[in-house]
Order: sequence, then C-alpha cells, then structure tokens
Amino acid sequence: MTEKIHPAIYGICIYILVSVGRVQELFVQLSTIQLGKIALVLMAIGFIIGGGRYPTNSLFKTKIEIYVNILFGIIVFSVFISIWKSNSLDYFLKNYITNIILFYLIIKTTTNYRIYRIYTNTLIISGAILAIDTLVNSIGGDRAYVGRTYDPNDLAMVLDTILPFAYIKLFIENTILKKIIIFATIILFVIVILLTGSRGGLIGLSIIMFFLIFIKPVKDSSSRKNSKIIPKLFMLMISTIIIVNVIPEHIWERFATLSDLGSDYNVSAEGGRFVIWEHGLEIMQNSPLGVGIDSFVSAEGRIGGKYKNAHNIYVQVGVEQGVLGLLVFVLLLIKTRGELGRLATYCKTHNATEVLLLIYALRVAFLSFLITSFFLSAAYSTILYLLFALAAALHYLPNNFPSKA
Repeated sequence: MTEKIHPAIYGICIYILVSVGRVQELFVQLSTIQLGKIALVLMAIGFIIGGGRYPTNSLFKTKIEIYVNILFGIIVFSVFISIWKSNSLDYFLKNYITNIILFYLIIKTTTNYRIYRIYTNTLIISGAILAIDTLVNSIGGDRAYVGRTYDPNDLAMVLDTILPFAYIKLFIENTILKKIIIFATIILFVIVILLTGSRGGLIGLSIIMFFLIFIKPVKDSSSRKNSKIIPKLFMLMISTIIIVNVIPEHIWERFATLSDLGSDYNVSAEGGRFVIWEHGLEIMQNSPLGVGIDSFVSAEGRIGGKYKNAHNIYVQVGVEQGVLGLLVFVLLLIKTRGELGRLATYCKTHNATEVLLLIYALRVAFLSFLITSFFLSAAYSTILYLLFALAAALHYLPNNFPSKA
C-alpha cells in the first residue's frame, strides 16, 4: 500500500529550498516571483485541504514541542519589552514566525515515513543547490559565499549541518548510481565548506567527519566490520586527494592561524568576539529579562560597543531573551538530545535500521550546528528549527518505521 502524501508538503519543500537552499539566487528568474511567499500560501492551502484527512497530532506530545512553545512565548514577550520595539516586531513577523509555522507544519504533516524521507531529501538538495550556487556565483573574493543571506561563516554552518544527512544516505540507498551522486554531493559540501575559509566551519567539519567515519550508529557483526570500515577509509582517501588539489593556498594559511589564536583579532581587537561576548554578559547583568529579539546590535552599541552582532548563539539568546530564555533554550537542546536517544533505543529493539541511521545523522547535525553556531548569531535560523521539527516528527512514526534499511 502506497503511503499517502499530505498536500501541504509541496509548499513546505519549496519553502525549505527557498529559505535554506536559496534556490532563487541560483536561478535568478525565480527571484522576481517571490517564491517564498508562494510557498507559504501553498503550505496554508495544503494544510487546510489535507488537515482533516490525516490523524491530527497534539502540539504538546513531545518535550521538544513543549520547550519550543515556551521559548516562543518568551520571544513574544521580548517584543513588548524590546529596546527597539519596531525592529523586534518587524523581525518577529517577517522572520521568526515563519520558523514556528514551518516547525508545526512539518510535525503535523509527517504522518508516515515516506514524508519524513521527502523532508530530509529536500534538505540535502537545498545544501547541494547552495553549494553549486557558491561555486558558480561566489562573490566572496578570498572567501567563498553567495547572496545576502549567508556570509562565509553562515554558509559553512549550514553545509556542516546538512552534511551528516547526505553521508548517512550512502548507507541507506541501494543503487550504485545513487551512491555515486551522494558521494559527489558530499565532496561538493566539503570543498565549499573549506572554500569559505571559516575556521569554525573547519572545526565543525573535522568533528562531524570523525563521528561519521569512526563511530558506528549500528553495531555490525564481526564478519561485516572490515567491509564497513574499508569503504569509509577509501572514501576519505579519495576526498582528501581531491580537496588538497582544489583548495587554494591562502585558505590553508587562514586555517593555520588556529594554532596561534592568542594573536587573533577576535581575542585582542576591540571589535573582536571576546570583547563582544564580554559586552553581552554585561548586558545580561543589566537586563536579565532581555532586550528583545534582534536587538543585540543596538544593545551592544548603547554600552559603548561597535554595534556588532553577538557572534555566539548562547550570548545572543541570553541578551535578547534574558536569563530565562537562555535557560529554556539550553533545556530545549538537552531535551532534544534525550528524545533522540530514547528513539534510538526503540529503533534498536525493533530492528528499524534505516531510521536509526537517520537519528544518528540528526544527532550529529545538531552537534555540528552547536559547534559552528558557537561563533555565530544563529539562534533564529531556519535550519535550527528544521532540526527541531525533524526530531519531534519522528515521535509520530514508530508504528510506520521500516524494519530494515
């Protein structure tokens, strides 16, 4: 029996391609038709049409949803106490609210495993589009990036976060052609991440590749251990040869500065990250309730700073949403990890190998995001709420999990 597809997923997938993959920047013809707004309309129409045809899910079934709702309430409150109310309201209505809508719709429409696969595949395609767009239209000069949405560090963060899903697909797909395409996509991701020159991106890439290559999410029988590790090492060798010959020397020189962080501008300069973080802690002490969503720059400037972004997701949340908001945000991350751990245990006992692999990809993706976003202002990024939605949506699928990869 073919698993039904909820009609809202077409708009959701288009919106992911627009908000994460920036497909309208690769195909400039799409930039004139406001594809993002069209996707939102399709999402709404699809949900109205299909909402009654499928079992409805409570928005409070998982701890992930509970904490997202609490955080949402805190962010709404922050708009009213913001030091720049018009800016906070504008950001909330034009940016943050769409993340919440996307979060809820993914959970509500993920009624079977086929739909879940469509969402993860769309995320991988979004990353591929973004990477191709970077190679074709990079405007970054010495450091690669494209468009107005992502600077080099943001671009590295997004691709680092999507990479685990592409890697795990190598072990889910069965045909040689699909494996070759996925392997090429992974190489593309790695090359673009390195071309950004993002040192945070390099740290994240190194850690996630270690987890993906050397840590096994599924225990192999002794007869299969060598058959698993040899292809991984071979892929690593091929990837290294390609990357070494593609990445220019000035990028490697930039990465080499990681060995001498004491002289880095982020440590010593007035506008460096360390000074910005100190300003952030000072603001948190003076305004424990927060200064309002998207108001860090203004708050930092008011205490004598240089009107810089937070460049740290935890400092950003703590300053803008206050001490309570930071606590809820951290608890949300902890609860998400716990929920995924419980699902992994369920999958192991029910031989749901493919889902177990995707859970592992999701856990590594969260790890990657948290590492790279430690140096970025990414608290309200679409990809973070996509990860929360994919983690929560899995809880509605145990009865539909495939038994084998």
